[in-house]
Amino acid sequence: MIGGTSCAREEAVIRAARATHDASVRGRAADGDNGRATAPAGEDPITGDAGLTGHLAECRSCREAYDVTRWMLRLAVDTDREALDRPLPEPGQLWWKARVLERWQNESKAEAPLDVMQRVQIAGALIAALVLVVLALPDLGGSQTATGTNGPLSLLAPFGLPSLLIAGGVLVLMTTAFTLHHLLTESDD
Repeated sequence: MIGGTSCAREEAVIRAARATHDASVRGRAADGDNGRATAPAGEDPITGDAGLTGHLAECRSCREAYDVTRWMLRLAVDTDREALDRPLPEPGQLWWKARVLERWQNESKAEAPLDVMQRVQIAGALIAALVLVVLALPDLGGSQTATGTNGPLSLLAPFGLPSLLIAGGVLVLMTTAFTLHHLLTESDD
């Protein structure tokens, strides 16, 4: 019993519910499964025992046990009927789908560092473009200060191309190191 109190006749009520269900199933099979439940003549069609009918009206515990048992039995029949209408897929088809999903997961894992590196490359390109603009800004303006220099950026002018090459090399080395680190520390999930 779900509520906590049980009745001495609860087992008999459950047996009666199962017997009524079995009789109903046999009756449907005999009638060509037209949905009509049959019970033996003279007996209560609900429980198959006229003595338990009065008890079910009075005992909440037995009524609940009866209702739950009948519901579970109907669920079992409905599930069996549903299983006949929807056959399971072939084992080979399930295996094939599992292999395809596994390949997709492995592919996603393999491409993850490349996806990250694409973002790093975009960020590196934007930084390099910004550095080029900053280095070329004095030449684009054409104005010189009174001292004849182009301001604080003129200190970088003699080292313009070599410093840009060094910065690009450092960026490539950092990208390579990041990729190797990501590949070597990847967990085998």
